[in-house]
Amino acid sequence: MTVERLGLKWVKVDLNAWESNLTWIKKRVAPAELMPVIKANAYGHGSLKMAQACEKMGLKWLVVATLREAIELRRGFVNSRILVLGATPESQISDLINYRVTATVCDVEYAIALNEQAKRVGQKIKVHVYIDTGMGRMGQAPEELAELVKALSKCDSLEMEGLYSHFAVSDELDPDSEEFTRQQWQRLSECFNNLEVKPPLLHISNSGGVMNYSYPWG
Repeated sequence: MTVERLGLKWVKVDLNAWESNLTWIKKRVAPAELMPVIKANAYGHGSLKMAQACEKMGLKWLVVATLREAIELRRGFVNSRILVLGATPESQISDLINYRVTATVCDVEYAIALNEQAKRVGQKIKVHVYIDTGMGRMGQAPEELAELVKALSKCDSLEMEGLYSHFAVSDELDPDSEEFTRQQWQRLSECFNNLEVKPPLLHISNSGGVMNYSYPWG
């Protein structure tokens, strides 16, 4: 764009500060892994540069909202594991597989469609299962998890690598919000503990969760 359209405005991103912040968070949540969310162009800060800085630090995971965002990172030669938080349309499953992107699975029908396409190309792919513990955006209720996991166990081309949810009000510290956050973690923990075969990854914390609570990784 021209200066005339933008005006004399710009954002200067200090990647050293970004790395310093990540280092502090890594220490805070250890021994848990850090999975930076860089959706929406890293909230306007430049997702590719942020991703490259994460790789420089040796972080294994990046998280985005859409498959399109993940593909942009792959085309920028980002090799980290990438998890897509949102549901990927069935019509885009082939790209999900080709670009080595980890899918979120929320329901049985999608798991079956993903498994069929993975089988067709002779690949076994890892997925993370999202359950709704109170955010209300997507996902199955905790009591429906058993049916989904049972369906996944019959999908020979899928491997359940993670189980996760999302804190809704972890950035608010009034008593009601603190109790709601505790209940969300309790629901997720109970779901995880009830699984016969437990996935290696369990995650729920966002920025508020990292800053205000330690029990998700303590």
